[in-house]
Amino acid sequence: MACRLTEKVVDCRDPEATSAFWSAVLGYRELGREDGAIAIGPEEGFGGPAPAPVPSTHPDPTPGTVRWHVLAGTEGNVFCLPRPRV
Repeated sequence: MACRLTEKVVDCRDPEATSAFWSAVLGYRELGREDGAIAIGPEEGFGGPAPAPVPSTHPDPTPGTVRWHVLAGTEGNVFCLPRPRV
């Protein structure tokens, strides 16, 4: 069974910087604001393609030939990106 992350709430000190950072990383844009929260999402709206983050504390389910870059966002939130295969 496949699953796709559709929403994630990030508690942060600086919503402007955090949403700008994740929008740039994911290719998203701002969708709206409410009560100090900033919603971001894909250009085509929800229901379109969405990246699947890999938590750094989760075992890597991919074959051992895939290596990961472990990076951190503006407030230290960790995320992983696969290294390109050469």
